[in-house]
Amino acid sequence: MLNLYSEEISLRTIGMNIYYLLRMNLKETLISQRQDLTYQSILLRSQMDEEYRIKYGREINRLLELGRFTTYPSQETISIDVESAYDKALKLPYVMHGGRRLFFPRNYSIEQAVEAYSGYICGDRLLGKGDDISPHQYQSEEYCVREGDVVVDVGCAEALFSLDVIDRVSKVYLIERDSIWKAPLQATFAPYKDKVVFVQKLVSDKDGRSTVALPSLLRDEASSPLFIKMDIEGYEPKVVRTLLPLLKEREDITLSCCTYHNNDDAYILEQLFHVSGYQFEYSKGYMLFARYDQPVFPYFRHGVIRAGRQSSVS
Repeated sequence: MLNLYSEEISLRTIGMNIYYLLRMNLKETLISQRQDLTYQSILLRSQMDEEYRIKYGREINRLLELGRFTTYPSQETISIDVESAYDKALKLPYVMHGGRRLFFPRNYSIEQAVEAYSGYICGDRLLGKGDDISPHQYQSEEYCVREGDVVVDVGCAEALFSLDVIDRVSKVYLIERDSIWKAPLQATFAPYKDKVVFVQKLVSDKDGRSTVALPSLLRDEASSPLFIKMDIEGYEPKVVRTLLPLLKEREDITLSCCTYHNNDDAYILEQLFHVSGYQFEYSKGYMLFARYDQPVFPYFRHGVIRAGRQSSVS
């Protein structure tokens, strides 16, 4: 009976693996089709609309050079050398960032860790401060993390952004619900555990066993200037709505929110900041993103919106 049961489980496992593989392949096929359609639509529109061709000239020329869809048509390709290794005691791969170890999950190889890190630095260019045309930069000279700020890293994943600013902040909230990042985050921030709060929950509009609302989480930070960074797969508008009373009340909050996940995210966030009395700016350049929905005209999307009251960003 034991052998038969084991065989049944094994066959079921094989069947489920095949199912998820087919499902994943179908998803990636649909994404590829969206990307191809977006690419062709941009080229067609640029031939018909001179104003469009001029406004997005840099991006269109880049697409023509590549001959294909790319997420970052605003920027040129760069590369870096990455120092990496494997911590045998922790059983985690890591890369070196600014003299600090940035850890990745156990199921990552060293090569995958290097690839991911290189993507953050060279592709996304997350850590710039608006000094070049890179639409995924969280900071600019005006809207940035300042000495003594409390950083709220919503959707932190490996938390490269927080690690990069750790020395000049008073506290960091690392909010990441995916359990694969728990061990890497604890390893990366072990030297800074006195100023880091780990929150393994989904940010929502209410508190629960697996959810947390930012207003209640930050209740004890009433006297601390906040820098709130959000990269949460298109849920940024929903979370910002929960913050509206806090934004209208306080003068010392700066936000940096991704706007590229869905067609309307940038417009919705712009309106929310406007009614809150916040000044805002977009990161330079444009992105193309077709993983969650089919981009609509003009197809190019702003990558990040940064916002704050004038007194807090001057």
